[in-house]
Amino acid sequence: MKRVVQSTENILLFTQVELDDTLKAQMSSFLLSSSSQQEIGELERYIHDYVANVKQHRIQRDFYLGFAESPQVAFFSLVVFVYLHRERIGNFVFLWLKILSAVLLETI
Repeated sequence: MKRVVQSTENILLFTQVELDDTLKAQMSSFLLSSSSQQEIGELERYIHDYVANVKQHRIQRDFYLGFAESPQVAFFSLVVFVYLHRERIGNFVFLWLKILSAVLLETI
């Protein structure tokens, strides 16, 4: 297939050629085998877990950096988050943070 694109300065000629590719046949047979599909699935799960782990570390790093920059603001944000999500977190944790915040506010 030939296609010609003309502009005022240049003329480009695009040609698509189909070659007999042995590597393409090898890759096709590799992808069709069940053991290869199982190996690819395992690698995909490993990559997914690794990406999730990196995201979790980034979240933890951002939390610790925020806490290091201003502990009062970070702790207040944590208390607000726990208050808003106390049904899922549990009332015990909410009460513990309420007591802890009262103690910290007295010492500041």
